[in-house]
Amino acid sequence: MNAIETSFASPNDSGLPNEWDVIVIGAGPAGSLTARQLALAGQEVLLLDAKAFPRDKVCGGYLNPRAVRVLESIDLLSKVAGENCSVTCEIELIASGQRARFSLPPGRVIGRPTFDLALVQSAQAAGVTVMTGAPAVVEASQHYSSRTVTVTHNNTRQSYRARIVVCADGLARTSIRHLTEFPIDTVPDSRVGIGAIVNDDSERWPASEITMVVARHGYVGISRINDTQLNVAAAVEPTALAHTAPAEIAAQVFMDAGVPLPKNLKSATWRGTPPLTSNPRHVASQRVFLVGDAAGYVEPFTGEGMSAAFESAMAITPIIAQAVHDWAPARGQQWQETHRRIIRNRGTTCRKLAWVLRRPWATSLAMTACRTMPAIAARVIANTTQSLPASSLKVAGIL
Repeated sequence: MNAIETSFASPNDSGLPNEWDVIVIGAGPAGSLTARQLALAGQEVLLLDAKAFPRDKVCGGYLNPRAVRVLESIDLLSKVAGENCSVTCEIELIASGQRARFSLPPGRVIGRPTFDLALVQSAQAAGVTVMTGAPAVVEASQHYSSRTVTVTHNNTRQSYRARIVVCADGLARTSIRHLTEFPIDTVPDSRVGIGAIVNDDSERWPASEITMVVARHGYVGISRINDTQLNVAAAVEPTALAHTAPAEIAAQVFMDAGVPLPKNLKSATWRGTPPLTSNPRHVASQRVFLVGDAAGYVEPFTGEGMSAAFESAMAITPIIAQAVHDWAPARGQQWQETHRRIIRNRGTTCRKLAWVLRRPWATSLAMTACRTMPAIAARVIANTTQSLPASSLKVAGIL
């Protein structure tokens, strides 16, 4: 998988155009799929990412039925998930001295390094020019007909212009956070994410099941990628990281809940995220659109983040294709409304779950209620994993 890195462009490649139809900043799921779909629609697209690929991400790696449906609709699921994934159909919740197991609609668990690289490859195969290891920032608007993006690579800087710029660089939003046109609201008590890929071949964590362990320090999700690897991702209080290593915090969650530690948990390489619950007040401005986590995020449950990334990428593609050739502020307003209707409103259930899981008494009551009345759990799971009706997806441009 590493071989493709040699074919990525660099800012000083001879013949690399200075002007593009679209520049997409951030080559995660939302950015790569947006770039791919735009290239297939006939746009000249430059896809940038600050990191070299493959690279690790803090993520549970769960593709719920919403995400699977989008990838299947464009004949991409088998190409990007491949054999390095597991099929899962259950979730076990461990909290407040209780255990409960619920059925999930069949989904996939993937490892983000290989999955994200495969998405980048699919974009490149569609005609996208890919540049990695190249941090980028969007300059303040100077031209009505384009936006300028400054790219840094090997201590050199190069500017490119695009009719449309897509910011898909995640929670950090490094490409646009200096722009006053995109103020960000972060929930004051927002948790942060930590995660690792852990080597563990034990039978304690079956491929068919996602496990969520909840304790006073936060919660940890575990899912099996393959026979020897687990995704371990957690949402924890940021103050806990001030004096304690991420692996120790995750271990404490397991121990508080009376759950054996996965093998090699403490020796794994851990990574973190900025505060998880943050939202820009606007998801579009002068020729700039935000998509994926950059457009807003809440604490993740049952694959909400990944499915929202794919749905937003598909929904924004026709809007951007129009904006390239016929820009007007109404294009930004169109994305603002579309995003609110099909993406942001779907995070309501996640916000409610986050509230419950922060309060041990509420978690205990919720688990008792779900075990007594399974229909409650089924409804919550459906709200976060099931697709919108096909008619709604077609109207939004997702299918």
